[in-house]
Amino acid sequence: MLIRILLLSVLLPEFLTGADWPAWRGAHGNGVSGETRIISNWSKEGSNLAWKVDFQGRSTPIVLGRRVCANGRIGEGIDRQEMVACYDAASGKKLWEYRFNVYLTTVPWNRVGWANIAGDPETGYIYVQGVGGLFLCLDEEGVVIWSRSLSQDYGFFSGYGGRTQTPLIDEERVIVTFVSSSWGGWTAPRHRTFAFDKLSGELFWVATPGEIFPPDLNTQSTPAVTTIEGQRLLIQGNADGHIYAIQARTGKSVWSFHLSKRGLNTSPLVIGETVIASHSEENLSGGPMGAVVAIKATGRGNVTDTHEKWRSQISAGFSSPLYHEERLY
Repeated sequence: MLIRILLLSVLLPEFLTGADWPAWRGAHGNGVSGETRIISNWSKEGSNLAWKVDFQGRSTPIVLGRRVCANGRIGEGIDRQEMVACYDAASGKKLWEYRFNVYLTTVPWNRVGWANIAGDPETGYIYVQGVGGLFLCLDEEGVVIWSRSLSQDYGFFSGYGGRTQTPLIDEERVIVTFVSSSWGGWTAPRHRTFAFDKLSGELFWVATPGEIFPPDLNTQSTPAVTTIEGQRLLIQGNADGHIYAIQARTGKSVWSFHLSKRGLNTSPLVIGETVIASHSEENLSGGPMGAVVAIKATGRGNVTDTHEKWRSQISAGFSSPLYHEERLY
């Protein structure tokens, strides 16, 4: 599948002075932009089109420091590889690309380049989690600052489904999640969360909030970060069907909400002290597939039976929710 990266703008000078879009759902992880005078129509044939380039991949580009960067794939036959490429945001000129091998996985070629990359406005570094478990930190010129083999070090599971979580940058940490199985206390397959030092790649902490075998080994729910009642929390969907809140600075579990019988692929949305989560799989009580649920996010322990605020019985398992002017989309 060949896709194109398209850059759309009404007035190019205004674009160049606009804010970065350093992550998949923007600077605040909620899909909302503070930009104004956004275009309301465009055409790939030329209307409001600044430039376009051929690019193979599934990920969403980011904009960081006048660069547009994305994760994808390149090559033919035995020379096929995953890759990261950055372009000049004004002209579309390719600034650099970094290629890396994909191995020890059954992910098919058309699913390589799945996870979105994350950019750090403080350092200019970008982070990518490859489908085969290679985790990279690259600088503004595409030079590798550090790398980790999540498969070799932590037992990263990579399978045919190919769904791979997008990294999250929070303070001095870069956070990734995946299902893994290793030695000792990590023997049981679980969906775990890993926090690394964003500058050095040193491991800060590992959290295993779930206690049941995940029915899905590949999911793509990106965590959201927020502060509630003085605690900085990561709110994340898990491959075991739960929404978990853990302390962002320590990995300590705070609360859990059992949403689905299977893994979660949408990212939770935080509105004040309410978490909106959705899925399209089997509900715990049976009935129609899927639900959108509002959860009061101030609890402790298992809050499944106590902190549900409302529920809408619709199937929404891959499109993450968006909130704007008192409306939930």
